[in-house]
Amino acid sequence: MRKARVFISCGQGDAREKGIGLKVFDHFDTRGFLPYFAERVHSPESLTEHVFKNLSESEYFLFIDFEREEFTDDKTRGSLFVSQEIAIATYLKIPGVGFYEKRIKREGILNYQIYNAIPFSDEAELYGQLEKVTGEWDVNSVNELRLSHNPNNVSRNYILRNHPQKPKADWWHIEVQNRHKSKHALSCLAYLSSIEDLRSQKTIEVPSIELNWSGLGVSSVNILSDRKREFDAFYAIHGEDRLRFSTRAITTTNPRYKMPVLGNGLYRLQYFVVADNFELADQTFMLDFKGNLQSIEFYALDS
Repeated sequence: MRKARVFISCGQGDAREKGIGLKVFDHFDTRGFLPYFAERVHSPESLTEHVFKNLSESEYFLFIDFEREEFTDDKTRGSLFVSQEIAIATYLKIPGVGFYEKRIKREGILNYQIYNAIPFSDEAELYGQLEKVTGEWDVNSVNELRLSHNPNNVSRNYILRNHPQKPKADWWHIEVQNRHKSKHALSCLAYLSSIEDLRSQKTIEVPSIELNWSGLGVSSVNILSDRKREFDAFYAIHGEDRLRFSTRAITTTNPRYKMPVLGNGLYRLQYFVVADNFELADQTFMLDFKGNLQSIEFYALDS
């Protein structure tokens, strides 16, 4: 599983400044983080491809602001690039800290002290504070939802109450883990995006219908920080040789909007989960069904 990403916004006016940035990069790399040292870009395309993308994907933000041109009151300006990246990180609400050389005048967005910023006069002072102010950053707290299946977590012999005959059914679940330690995943929706029948080498059409979350019968949930929830991957009614999918209620009788029913076969299934405030999470699973409940093998492929 990937580790937390740290976006390092750092002046690069000369070899000294770039060297400090690279040492900070090595500091986080040694601790197991995935640091990104923001190189200067000079076009809207590069800004979008590099700065925006890496900032939006980062769990932590750290800036180092170096002195630039002087004012008349023995103060200097800071880096324009760093100020821009602070503004973007602020908008994205990325937690972080900063360092700035002591003569820099705090103006513009810096004047609002949005990030805890520590003045420094030399490299030793900066490095001495770095571990202290970032020591609580968690390398395993990431903006990620992770899908998995526990083969021991199958719900068996439960009555299907919305069926006229009230038969018993077995249910296979997919766990969705919120890997962030403090951010809740909001309005999570689960989908089955594709089914490939590997024996017949055919692709089975799947409508874009939300799957139900296990035990709730609803299609949207919140997943609290550092917690898991499950949605129904598929279920099997006792006495049938078919596998079915549990979805939110559909009022139309149009067959285009009906989920497929699977018989004996070897299938590759792609599931994914979307949330309001997390990246899309997806995972491919293999399903081997030989026509009876005891024969079902269901497992995630290595991603």
